Amino acid sequence: MGWTKQSKIRNASRKEIKAMSKKIVALAEEYWRLELETKRAISTVEVYGTTLQEAALDFLEDNNLSEFWKEASDLEEAKSALELVNNHHSKIRGKQVKLNTLPTKKSEHHKRKYAPPSDVKRE
Repeated sequence: MGWTKQSKIRNASRKEIKAMSKKIVALAEEYWRLELETKRAISTVEVYGTTLQEAALDFLEDNNLSEFWKEASDLEEAKSALELVNNHHSKIRGKQVKLNTLPTKKSEHHKRKYAPPSDVKRE
């Protein structure tokens, strides 16, 4: 392999490594945001749990099933918080899978592009 081909491969590899590093840093930042969203979602679910426990205690005291049911069925906030976190995680996971397959695709591309010419026997 000639000097120019090796140089092209090194330059292409450096550019790809730099681009991939940027994508990895961006993905890490998304994971940090997801962690914060998850903590908020957990807090929301904990508040719902506390409210539900209080409603259960109130029910045991006054046997008002409609009031208990009202509190128990009011879980829209907790549900939406969990859905938000789940959707964000799914998007990040898709980016991660794509990022994991990138080196393999690039490697195959370079093997084809910079492979030495095959020895062809001429008759």
